Amino acid sequence: MSTQTFSPTTAKDFKVIQPETTYGGSRIDPMRQGLPKITQSLCPECTRVIEARLFEEGGKVLMEKTCPQHGYFKDTIYSDVRLYLKMEQWSFGDSRGVSNPAIPDASRCPDQCGLCSMHTNHTVLSNVDLTNRCNLTCPVCFANANAAGYLYEPTLEQVRRMLSALRNEKPVANRIVQFSGGSPPFTRISWKPCAWPRRWVSPTSSAPPTA
Repeated sequence: MSTQTFSPTTAKDFKVIQPETTYGGSRIDPMRQGLPKITQSLCPECTRVIEARLFEEGGKVLMEKTCPQHGYFKDTIYSDVRLYLKMEQWSFGDSRGVSNPAIPDASRCPDQCGLCSMHTNHTVLSNVDLTNRCNLTCPVCFANANAAGYLYEPTLEQVRRMLSALRNEKPVANRIVQFSGGSPPFTRISWKPCAWPRRWVSPTSSAPPTA
């Protein structure tokens, strides 16, 4: 194992190349560094896009925002302000997204996602949900499995189209897929999609495959 350590700073001649627009022509605003700062967020009740303020308090990074309909919200977004500011120093700028976005003329984030022409990166690791059924109800589940109130389960043909769209992204095709949910073994289409990707597949599950 190598014992080489990484330098805590970048090289003196290092320069971030920040593009001005995406491949679709949308303007890219460079990341704002330091605290406090203003950004955009969502109302947790109605998902309306609202202005938010990031600031330091008690050694943490907090966000406060006010929705005209649902009022004031304040939450911790990072528990260590020093580490947060250190991470900002290692920002290497944006990419330019994809040249064939699914939503070519997007003008408002996140209402027109899919990937859209405003997106500044290509897909690196795609998450394809095969179902939202699961044998557990974990409170930290990012898919809100078993708690959504409806069944999400795409057909085999729908999943095939999803994977084809990922492989056809340009200029960089997506070739790393994580099948998730819910728990994929509970889907009616079983593990057939695992045979399609040409590179890496990572099934995420709370239970062993049943078929």
